[in-house]
Amino acid sequence: MEQNRLSPADLVEPQRSPVKPANRFSIQESSATDSTASRLANRIDRNVAAIPEAGTDDPTVSATTLAEYTFCPRAGILTHENSYSDPEEEMPSLSLLPWYEKDAIEEAYGRSVYELFWLLVAFVVGLVVLSILPLPKLAYLLLMFVGATAWLHFTKNALVSWRELGKRRLSIRIAVQCDPNPNKLVPQPVDWFGLLLAGYEVRRPEDVLRDEKRKLVGKPRRILQKGGMSIPVHRINKTDGKILPQHVVRVIAHCHLIEATEGTHCPFAIILFGNTYKGITVPNTVGNREHFYSMLERVRAMIKDSKAGERQPPAPAVSSICRECPHGRPRPASEGDKTMRYNEPLDPYLLVNGRRTIFHCDCGDRFREKPEHRANQRLQRPS
Repeated sequence: MEQNRLSPADLVEPQRSPVKPANRFSIQESSATDSTASRLANRIDRNVAAIPEAGTDDPTVSATTLAEYTFCPRAGILTHENSYSDPEEEMPSLSLLPWYEKDAIEEAYGRSVYELFWLLVAFVVGLVVLSILPLPKLAYLLLMFVGATAWLHFTKNALVSWRELGKRRLSIRIAVQCDPNPNKLVPQPVDWFGLLLAGYEVRRPEDVLRDEKRKLVGKPRRILQKGGMSIPVHRINKTDGKILPQHVVRVIAHCHLIEATEGTHCPFAIILFGNTYKGITVPNTVGNREHFYSMLERVRAMIKDSKAGERQPPAPAVSSICRECPHGRPRPASEGDKTMRYNEPLDPYLLVNGRRTIFHCDCGDRFREKPEHRANQRLQRPS
């Protein structure tokens, strides 16, 4: 799933001579005496009322739909029609282990050490019991095999958890205080635990944030708070420090939702990279907000036209975008997993391989053509 990448420098607004701000957003100069973070955050006026309210026939759009539409219009339509929402999982793997909270990580690490200790005790006790039980040789071997298999299974899982929690615990111990300048209009590198050391408090939103007037919904993974600021946090799978346009649109939408629903300031959002605690700020600049609103207008128009049958989004001009897209990944038709559109099943757009196994995918079912996903290259329409 590739698109033109954005480096941190790409998010910087170009230097401009002083001009009158557009009606939608206005810029306020902060006084020289502004010293608190909340005052710095007020340099850019983020008046949510500047964005026009949605019309009665406008659909409700999620931040996920906006991000997917920015990546590919067809992906955005599929996301909206299937009511996909912001992801709830903590991480792609080991998702049940605590990730964001220091106290929870320390507590879980202590439990993992305790678990390993008792597994060691169980191993010694098991050997002693087996040595004194008067069992036939076959029963003895069978009992030893079952016990050893179970012990190895639990021990392996415990060791994986202990090792992963140890890495997270080490990240806490070596963290250095990190306090981004909320008045800076360029991306800044951050470290999660460095932010917590700087006094940011973390909370997990329990409910989806809703701006009813503008029919926008979304849910950040976490929200950091300090003074009068609330900072949405999003995590991406990429680990190379590169962010894409869809990531920027999503977090700026989260900034808008927090400001609209909570009345606090969001001078920037934070994107964390992959299985690390490193990340970068995405400044909530006029340019980024204008881009977010532009995409909101586009996706609404496309959703309405698509639903009315007037036009459908075309396939991406660059086929490489489709190569890893989950919407185009084929799945066996034998699984009976239907593609849904507004809660109604679609007829599958069938593809077959050389062994006549039948496949289909969401994008193919919806737009009636074979997507350029890499797994579709050897699949053909049945004759």
